[in-house]
Amino acid sequence: MLLLKITGIWLLMVVAAIVNGTLRELFLNKYLLPEIALPLSGLILSVLIIVISLKLLVFIKGESSTTYLCVGIFWVTLTLLLEYGLGFSQGLTLSEINEVFSVHQGNLFSLVLLVTLFSPIVVARLNGYSVDNKQQTTNNKQQTTNNKQQITNNKQQRCSADAK
Repeated sequence: MLLLKITGIWLLMVVAAIVNGTLRELFLNKYLLPEIALPLSGLILSVLIIVISLKLLVFIKGESSTTYLCVGIFWVTLTLLLEYGLGFSQGLTLSEINEVFSVHQGNLFSLVLLVTLFSPIVVARLNGYSVDNKQQTTNNKQQTTNNKQQITNNKQQRCSADAK
């Protein structure tokens, strides 16, 4: 079920990326220089990914920190598979596809990938989901058990003292 949820969230990010790219082509490129439009589009997509993560990671609340990191790795893997798959299917060479990593040309795809990788764990920590809370919960339960045992011992000692 978790895999289905995180794949669905990633698909929403893909839709956001497509809409972002379309808006860049229709508006940003018309009104701004390409040297400004492309990086601005990368920043906008990064913000969209963070917002999507903030709004939708609530559906996987309660997982371990490792799980959140794995979600980010999974999303980046899917993104790269999609990027390279689409590139090759369009007849692009590897070097042409790799141009998306060209920061000096204004492409912030590398930033988008970093945001995609780390947004799950950052959002989880910001929202308090993170979770080595499972360990914390175990520790809290143990402490509660210890406290109850101490109270029981104290009551027994008082009863013994009263009986004397």
